[in-house]
Amino acid sequence: MNQQTSISSLDFDGDYGLQYRSSIRGSIAGYETFLELAASTIKSQCQKARQCLVIGPGAGEELTLLLQVLPKAQFTLVEPSEQMRSFCMKELEKINAATRCSWIPSTLAKAREGLTAKSFDAFIALNLMHLFPPAEQIEAFDQLSSLVDQGEQCC
Repeated sequence: MNQQTSISSLDFDGDYGLQYRSSIRGSIAGYETFLELAASTIKSQCQKARQCLVIGPGAGEELTLLLQVLPKAQFTLVEPSEQMRSFCMKELEKINAATRCSWIPSTLAKAREGLTAKSFDAFIALNLMHLFPPAEQIEAFDQLSSLVDQGEQCC
């Protein structure tokens, strides 16, 4: 994916979303290994996490690993695409983990307002932030970091 690609140019509710599972593997060499490394890092850095915010869980592939490495955590998921949310819910149902997840079916920008009263131990945004322009990345990280309880921060 080139630097000119933005999240607004990708149709997660259309053909791009339908082909996401195969296209992501073509975009990221060693995708499964990447997910395993990410899960291992999160496990080592966030073992005490009980409330995790996951931005853009997509089709849910990363959640399977996250749920395993953080077995005591509850997850709040922000996913604006109905199609990706549907794929993700099916993944969660397959592994009987739907009760550990709650949804905010919104864009990150809209979700920020509703999340300000919540406190999380960690936020996770895999394969997502690069889709935003640099200034929006910085703003998003600053705002998401403010939702992580600094007294209990584990990631």
